[in-house]
Amino acid sequence: LPNSLHHQSDENLTKLACKWKSQCRLRTDRSHCDRFYHPGDQQHENHQQESVPRTPCEWGSDCNDHRHEHRAKFSHSHDDKQSDQKRKRCSYGVNCLKQFSDKGHHHNLKYSHPCRFAELCEHPEEHLTHKPQQVSNCKYDKSCRHLDDPMHRSKYRHTDLPYFLIPCQNQDKCHDTSKEHRSKYSHGEEVFETNARTKDSNRDRLTQCEWGSQCRHITDADHCRMYSHLSDNQHRNGRLIHCQWKEKCHDLSSYHRAKYSHPST
Repeated sequence: LPNSLHHQSDENLTKLACKWKSQCRLRTDRSHCDRFYHPGDQQHENHQQESVPRTPCEWGSDCNDHRHEHRAKFSHSHDDKQSDQKRKRCSYGVNCLKQFSDKGHHHNLKYSHPCRFAELCEHPEEHLTHKPQQVSNCKYDKSCRHLDDPMHRSKYRHTDLPYFLIPCQNQDKCHDTSKEHRSKYSHGEEVFETNARTKDSNRDRLTQCEWGSQCRHITDADHCRMYSHLSDNQHRNGRLIHCQWKEKCHDLSSYHRAKYSHPST
């Protein structure tokens, strides 16, 4: 190969493959091309023809390593019928435990899940969907005291942080109560995309106030813009587990109230 082409190929080793390939509309944008190379370019094809036979990548067409160095060494067949078929939407959505488990790769070949960053995602992946979360910015942003509340996180936007937390494999049996852990992982709370809610959409965008109808700030407009105040019989009982203590329960935490119902019978 000419020296200039060798130089260009070496530069590509440090770049990511543009998902739009040779059809990219930003191929003339210098800042874009500083970060991405475009498979399908003549110089790329010439370089590939000179390459030795590549080893099949164990992740196949679902591989997320888009470095040219990796792509030049491993092949990524698109003949896998599972990969070519349109993925079904996982019924567990963002609450799915399998997608992050050791066997997640095989599950993710068949099912799609909402991306934790939704429309804010900077690195879209094949098995994730990116429907916009129709939510407002949290006025406290990163100083918010509820960053460890999965329900709040899904209903408000916080700079550089995902809407959805990773489901902890230990769920409600987890003993790690540190702020760092709880701000990254959910533990059994049923979180949904905003566009997946069909009823009480305005109310669902609010975080459930732990004091419910007994809240002393229920007449405070600023407070009510962030929190809803439902009585126990207004809870979505079909999704909640009945608390054994019923109306005598003293656990008023938002985590507990979001998971358990407290019938007054």
